[in-house]
Amino acid sequence: MKLNHQTLYEALQRVVGKPLLSVDFVEDYVQLEWQGSFLTAYAAPKVLEGGIEYGFESPDYRRVMHKLEGQVLSNVDVILGNKISFLFSSSTLLTVSLRDADYLGPEAVQFGGVDSLLWVV
Repeated sequence: MKLNHQTLYEALQRVVGKPLLSVDFVEDYVQLEWQGSFLTAYAAPKVLEGGIEYGFESPDYRRVMHKLEGQVLSNVDVILGNKISFLFSSSTLLTVSLRDADYLGPEAVQFGGVDSLLWVV
């Protein structure tokens, strides 16, 4: 049996260059979906668009998040214990905190679909 020692960063590289298909708000989390892959964020993502930061409490938050649909993911960066950053083709930056203080449950994110593996942070 061969073990896969791929990191979350390496797994997320597989969605770079692909369009974000959907942004779904489900009860107390947000799910981002690319073809064959998804990221569930239990810590509310923040969006930096046009120099303005939008958080969950912002009145335009959902509108700005939905504007990401169809945009190609240009770059992703993972700083364990801190955040995951997603840069889209429109220069919009989405960040998900991985800091313990920023989420209530046992994990901040789940990423799955790549090779049927699931990463939980």
